[in-house]
Amino acid sequence: MKIVLLLLALIASSCLRSPYEEILLEYFPPVAGDVASNTFTVAASDRLIVTISGGTFQEILDAADFEFTQGQTDIPFDSLQRDSDTRVIFSFDTPFSGSNYKILVKRTAFINAASRVTVQAVKSGIWSVASGAETALGRSMIWDMAYGNGRFVAVADDGRMAHSGDGSAWSAIHPGNVGNQSKFTNTIRGIAYGNGKFIAVGYDARMASSDNGISWNGWTESIFDGQSILCVTYGGGRFVAAGDGGRMINMPDSGNWNRVENTTFAGKSILALAWGNPDGQNVYVAAGVDGHIAWSNDAWNWQAASTNPLGEGANRIINGLAWGNGIFVAVDNDGRIARSVNGREWSFGGNSESAFGGTGTLSVSFGNGLFIAVGHNGKMASSGNGINWTMIDPDSGHQFDNEWEIHTVGYGGGRFIAAGISYPPYPEPEWFERTNRIVYSWQ
Repeated sequence: MKIVLLLLALIASSCLRSPYEEILLEYFPPVAGDVASNTFTVAASDRLIVTISGGTFQEILDAADFEFTQGQTDIPFDSLQRDSDTRVIFSFDTPFSGSNYKILVKRTAFINAASRVTVQAVKSGIWSVASGAETALGRSMIWDMAYGNGRFVAVADDGRMAHSGDGSAWSAIHPGNVGNQSKFTNTIRGIAYGNGKFIAVGYDARMASSDNGISWNGWTESIFDGQSILCVTYGGGRFVAAGDGGRMINMPDSGNWNRVENTTFAGKSILALAWGNPDGQNVYVAAGVDGHIAWSNDAWNWQAASTNPLGEGANRIINGLAWGNGIFVAVDNDGRIARSVNGREWSFGGNSESAFGGTGTLSVSFGNGLFIAVGHNGKMASSGNGINWTMIDPDSGHQFDNEWEIHTVGYGGGRFIAAGISYPPYPEPEWFERTNRIVYSWQ
């Protein structure tokens, strides 16, 4: 048996893998019998997604056809996928560390074994499907999420919420206005954390606050006249919330909610908000319908952006904003991404349109030196500077394909969380039931 061990260092911004390293094991199997790799070492906190190629695999495979061991100890894998006649992918939801690991492919896995079989084990940064999301959120669209006080909270249609300590398992906060319910009965569109509390916003001018993300106090905000509140952010010692008709309110840490009189949106809905501190200055940015972008230093006095390459018009919609690495990033419904160092002057984000292929981008978040943008057709891309964007291939493990809409992405507790919903073929068959999904990265 001939074994070649090759370590490849990948560029950090290329995809969600850290420390961006692959183990490539190539070996020649015997004519008859099982195929075993050489032993190898896995660094602390790494995870593995293993791709096996070569030969022709049986149509039906199960765990008995493969083994992953450390010494004499068998380690079960969490998922097995026959990706094609000649490729199998399996992965583990548990981080590994240590030496003396070995991968075994049994002869029973093959119809015809090739003269060479390749095992590619990608270390770390892989996305895993969280448990409990569909049960907790009832297949509702997940609109937004936030992290604070050691907890993620996701918000969805039908007044539903869910919470998780690390993003891997989710528990329900049921809709309704009593006890430990969410204090919403209709769609919850946005959530943010700051100054020791969560603020959630939604349809029918509903708002709610919570110190721990589980027990909520709710009210109807009269300033919105029954209209929808679609987004909320925190920064610079202040919450800002906005929504239909260009309405906006803000609340300082030690104060009450107050109406902002002139947002520059002239009745157009505000869909996204962000706060940043370029050059140490507070800057708030708002964006939304007709591609309009506005900025403010105090969340009271707003001005339209002086340059906006995304353009303004009836078919332009800016869905998401984020701040990080000294820049703001905005994503729109045509898969285009713009960036700004000050919130006033914007430029195109390099190859973003080609990266998303013209399909809509719906959300963007920043964490650990990286922007992640997500959207229609299960697309996800990463960038360190908001200019050069690299698609994150579903084969690398982000768990969404082109039948999914990834509607939101967030960061907290050292990892990214993304949430999406499955979409049916057109026209939608009567039997189709939408399914939601939350995934978490190991970065």
